Amino acid sequence: MTRFTSSGNFIISKQIPLGVNLTELMKNAVSPETNKLLEQAVFDSSRSSSDIGVSEATSLEDRIYQALAGAKILTSTFAMHLDDDWRCKLFSQLDSLHDPIEWEEGDKPIQKESFITFLRLWLFIRPAKRPGLGLSFNGNLIAAWTEGQNRLTIECLPNDAVQFVLSTELGKRIVRTAGDCDVDQLLACLGPYDPGRWFRRG
Repeated sequence: MTRFTSSGNFIISKQIPLGVNLTELMKNAVSPETNKLLEQAVFDSSRSSSDIGVSEATSLEDRIYQALAGAKILTSTFAMHLDDDWRCKLFSQLDSLHDPIEWEEGDKPIQKESFITFLRLWLFIRPAKRPGLGLSFNGNLIAAWTEGQNRLTIECLPNDAVQFVLSTELGKRIVRTAGDCDVDQLLACLGPYDPGRWFRRG
């Protein structure tokens, strides 16, 4: 099942060096509630698991819990690029997307490589408008912008790859198209459709 929330935000990340005290790193970057979550979670960015920060947890709650903790730690490594409001809304959306009550068997929590692509996408395009967020059944993060008849949906894949689907008004027609590219090629691919209609504030 694909999950969506209302408008929210994002950023880029990198691996956390070995030896860094993650609890101390997070204290000044997140709320007390998130700090409490992180103090109980163990995250190793070098693990082979593609779930963000997910160990060999046996229960659904544990897997979701660890995936959320990992995403928030990755976000914290770029806290200096974000305002508090942006970060809080992002964390709120991630929490909403991972509500265990709404979870269906077979769904995956947010995947590390998808989230990294999403963060790089955010820093690359620097949109003034916050998109809605979604989560595909296989754990890829989805960002969606809507402005009247103009709609843009971007799925973040591993290794800086994205897939996009858009519909937009050109003259008297509604044009629909889809494509895939790397993060640094996205604005060029969207160029003929005036990407500012989605990313800038009205």
